[in-house]
Amino acid sequence: MAKAAFNVFDYETIRAVYQASRETGEGVYLQFSASTVQYYGASQLRRIINSIKTSLDADVIIHLDHCSNFQIIGDCIESGWDSVMADFSNLPLTENIRKVNEIRSAWPAYSGLIEGELGAILGEEDGFGGDLTGKVNLDELKEFCNKTAVDLLAIGIGNAHGHYVSTQNLDIELWIKAHQIIPNQKLVLHGASGIELKKIEKIKEYGLEKVNISTELKDVYVDSLLNMAQKNKYLMIKYVEDRYEKTLEFCVKKINDLK
Repeated sequence: MAKAAFNVFDYETIRAVYQASRETGEGVYLQFSASTVQYYGASQLRRIINSIKTSLDADVIIHLDHCSNFQIIGDCIESGWDSVMADFSNLPLTENIRKVNEIRSAWPAYSGLIEGELGAILGEEDGFGGDLTGKVNLDELKEFCNKTAVDLLAIGIGNAHGHYVSTQNLDIELWIKAHQIIPNQKLVLHGASGIELKKIEKIKEYGLEKVNISTELKDVYVDSLLNMAQKNKYLMIKYVEDRYEKTLEFCVKKINDLK
């Protein structure tokens, strides 16, 4: 089974992911963008998570999503996060490798997961990304994995952050070829919001470890706010209750879809 990885940004979305993991009995990734970490602070987010974890113990991996800022990466590592993404996919291969390895050199005692990326993902996510190639170069795979020993590797196959106009450019065969070159490497699918489940099903048996979901969760959250504003404009706790319930329902469905 591939694990759902939800990008969250406040107390209610964090709590909803924990509850969804508990209800389904499945492990998940709880992901934060670099901008979210910068806003709250890694240590403050850790305290929020710990306050939820005491009453909702579940199989949750705390993960920093796309980040090239060493200060933020270091803050997360030093605050006890389980996983960080060192994304230097916009750089040439040798520089990408060097930067990822600098993380291990700077924090040699860190035993958590490190995620890298090859083939920068199209689109922008919380201020990170842009209009790059969006396709992994198969010739770079072995060298990158051998020289960095990343635990997780995100690869671009035409997937994109944000809303898809069409997923016809998603290159499933490229994913399969990549897995065949590095069969023991755990792979990550970014930009999964809006990708048809049947397409995700096709790559599940080819090294897929983590499926990133952000835009769809935000849509659920914003739709809840807009709908509640029309019904109960000043009953603020109703906003909180509804967005939590809607987010929880969404997360449970996504987790079950990926089983």
